Amino acid sequence: MMTRMLPALVALALGAWSVGPVDAQVQEPHLVATGVAECVTATMRDDLSRDAWAEELADGWRVNIPLRGQPAAQRDVQSAPPHRAQLAWFDLRRYDDESGITEDWNAILPYRVNTSSGIYIVDGGGYFWFRSNGVTKRCLEEAMGGAYQPQRI
Repeated sequence: MMTRMLPALVALALGAWSVGPVDAQVQEPHLVATGVAECVTATMRDDLSRDAWAEELADGWRVNIPLRGQPAAQRDVQSAPPHRAQLAWFDLRRYDDESGITEDWNAILPYRVNTSSGIYIVDGGGYFWFRSNGVTKRCLEEAMGGAYQPQRI
């Protein structure tokens, strides 16, 4: 009997273990930022000069994305990869609710991700490339289980 139950117990234990990090990320914004950096690294491996990394800011976290220079890439596209190595970054700021969100953020790049633990406003800088912007959105959604919402203009 115990031999038959062992696979079910292992599956149950693995399922519980896989839920744990998501709950921890909800409580710990630094784990969210680190998770986004790891996801960006895994997704954009061929476009990076090294792994992406997270660093703490006074009011949130920054995910740094070191883009590899791609001088042979097609240049007559709307958003080309960088010709030489460039750094892009995305600042993650978490708010408990709408009342904490400031009005002075950039009206072009920022976006928000609503989660069960609050609202993340994401603003970027450095080299602007649609690929790194889109990957960062997907990685934050994955890390938090939230939904991307474009800013109303």
